[in-house]
Amino acid sequence: MQELIPAARPYAKATFQAALDAGQHESLAGELTLLKEAYKEKAVLEMVSDPSISREATAAKLAELFSSELSQISKNLISTLGENDRLELLPSISEIFDSLLREHNKSKMVEVSLGYLTPDIEQTLSKKITEKYGDCEITFNQSEELMGGFLIKIGDEVLDLSIKGRIQKLVNQLNI
Repeated sequence: MQELIPAARPYAKATFQAALDAGQHESLAGELTLLKEAYKEKAVLEMVSDPSISREATAAKLAELFSSELSQISKNLISTLGENDRLELLPSISEIFDSLLREHNKSKMVEVSLGYLTPDIEQTLSKKITEKYGDCEITFNQSEELMGGFLIKIGDEVLDLSIKGRIQKLVNQLNI
């Protein structure tokens, strides 16, 4: 999916701007998430990738499936993607849209990986991260690779406070 990001970015930016202009940026994020989740379903994926059906017909069918949940902006996006044979970009567009929305709301996405996770640790780290970075969307992952400590990713920044990271740093220093 990473290779689709450059192609999806212009669509996401245009959709985000249209949603901002209409004041629908929050609701449109939910609609795009719904469509992204639908792409995880085998039937939808087969329909989108079926070469025997025209892209316009596939886009119309997709819009029809979710017509009651979609705004006109989402329907226009699906139609445009169908006309340009770019329906496979929809999940990437949703990801980029979410990122643009967080940036617009000045909210950060924080991912915390720990070797051992308890509600107390989660609450303490959430409090500290919020104090330091303000409004954040924090997700916690338990990673068996980490023996102790934790790893925090904020955007493209990484703070490695794990035992594994410290050992790797020591190994790198000894190899100089």
